[in-house]
Amino acid sequence: MTTLTAIVAAPGVDGVACAVVVARACQGPFDTLFFDSEHLLDFFDASVQRRLPNLYDLVICDLGVVHTNWDGKLLRPHLMDALRGLVAPVLWFSRRSWLPEDRAAVENIFGEGRLVLSETAPCTASLVRDHFAASDDEYADLMVRFASGSLSEEAAALWGASWRQAIVSLKDDVRRLSDAIGPLIDGDPERLSEQLALRAARIETENRELAARGAEEPVEMGGHKLVPLSVPPGRHAFWREISDQARAQSGAQFCLCQLLGRPVLILSRGPDQRVDLRPWTRYLTDLMPQAHTVGGQPEAVPLFVRGLTEDPGLRAEAIQILRDGAHLLEG
Repeated sequence: MTTLTAIVAAPGVDGVACAVVVARACQGPFDTLFFDSEHLLDFFDASVQRRLPNLYDLVICDLGVVHTNWDGKLLRPHLMDALRGLVAPVLWFSRRSWLPEDRAAVENIFGEGRLVLSETAPCTASLVRDHFAASDDEYADLMVRFASGSLSEEAAALWGASWRQAIVSLKDDVRRLSDAIGPLIDGDPERLSEQLALRAARIETENRELAARGAEEPVEMGGHKLVPLSVPPGRHAFWREISDQARAQSGAQFCLCQLLGRPVLILSRGPDQRVDLRPWTRYLTDLMPQAHTVGGQPEAVPLFVRGLTEDPGLRAEAIQILRDGAHLLEG
């Protein structure tokens, strides 16, 4: 019997909701594998393939890194070679921003209609729901609301907030994440283990403390504020949560987060900011030749900066360029 394998390349709330929708719609055997987007190639490693059946269909949810990873290494040729060798039918869903050539390369392998991209969807789970779930599947609709942060106050208080916290705490332990989401797949979201709840509370406290220690004085930028932030190795998986907390604590609208030990800066905006970061980012990369974007979403754009790990002054240069281009935030 063919097994449906869902690869979730966004190990967060949206990715978990995607896995739950696919699992509940599947009429036969089902596997979920979580990978960080940059490490999708690990799926093709013999150690992973040995665990899979000989026949499977493949669903890939929310891969953000297609062309170049956050360390500046070219991924697409290797990824395309691996995908071209697949016998399994593949469906691919993402609400990320892709380069046109990346989209064309994937569609050339799978054919049109097998790749579903939308930057306007509220979450990737909504794209997956539209394909897999029946129109009257209320639980699939509930998972989309969970992913998009629009649960009712009652559901959020009863289980949504605690599950959101628990899923975030497992972003750096993707194998455990696959095992933990059983209650959500079973349709019993109120069942959350005490052990997982305690881990989630600990991780959130540690991230909040790191945000408080690491956030510098906000930088004024044409009526806006940007907070520069550094995240040490071992906490990279939580950059988004730490950035959100640093913005909240400093009253800043934007964050420039450096992942220490890696040549990447991540420019992100607060949830209430509707401005498109990409014109601002293009201004930076035009004036900073050693920098270029490596995928992202409207609310967060990673920037690979060649030499960043060796020259800490490059971050200061990026901040100054962003300050000079702050007028683009009004566009």
